[in-house]
Amino acid sequence: MGAFLFTGWASVFDPTRGLLDTCSSMILHGREESPGRAWFDGWLQHGGRAEGEHPRKVEKVVVSPIVDRLLTENGDEPLNWVAMEGMAARVLEVEGDAYEQQGYWADCDALVPPARLPADLNALQRSLPDDVRSGLNWSEETQNLFLVSALTPFVPPPEPDYDNPDAMAADEQSDNQLRQAPFPELAEKQATAVVKARNTVVAAWLWRRHAAQSPLARNAIRVDGWCNVVGPPKDAA
Repeated sequence: MGAFLFTGWASVFDPTRGLLDTCSSMILHGREESPGRAWFDGWLQHGGRAEGEHPRKVEKVVVSPIVDRLLTENGDEPLNWVAMEGMAARVLEVEGDAYEQQGYWADCDALVPPARLPADLNALQRSLPDDVRSGLNWSEETQNLFLVSALTPFVPPPEPDYDNPDAMAADEQSDNQLRQAPFPELAEKQATAVVKARNTVVAAWLWRRHAAQSPLARNAIRVDGWCNVVGPPKDAA
């Protein structure tokens, strides 16, 4: 049994507004990946539907395994989903300036590159441009939960086979049938860590430190906010 971050893109046709796209993320823990994916697909299609609304079409789902440690400024801890519920509820209620100071607007991948990683929090703070540093929360008492993901390296598509007309026609038909994913959250991910930190940049730094000696050390990263968490099925408890 493990924990996985599922991010899904679904669409539905509304007669008055046309084609509507939505993107949803959810952590499922205490499950295997395949049944978790099946459950999440069903939730994307039918969860929260208004009366008379058509089932949504699942366009794409990205699955990322959750690292089995909570990364914090004081070291790694075992993941305790029950203990995190109260804090997670407070995180989701944050609004206004406090939300802005969490730093989702910051380009964490560029601000915290794997090379020349600052030795401590003070060095990290000094390394940031003034406009970034001044816009972030630096209070140790105000910490939030973040999801830091190591992205799958981009692999360019193969060159078209101009000598094979049938293959070219099939590629064109496939391209016409697929819409480009409209949400950056749908980037392919190799792993995701739950991080408790004072802002997104610190969360990225904690991940870089954790992954420094791993195969994911140099992967590009993205930092997302907390999302809903669903535990194991009742019949598996």
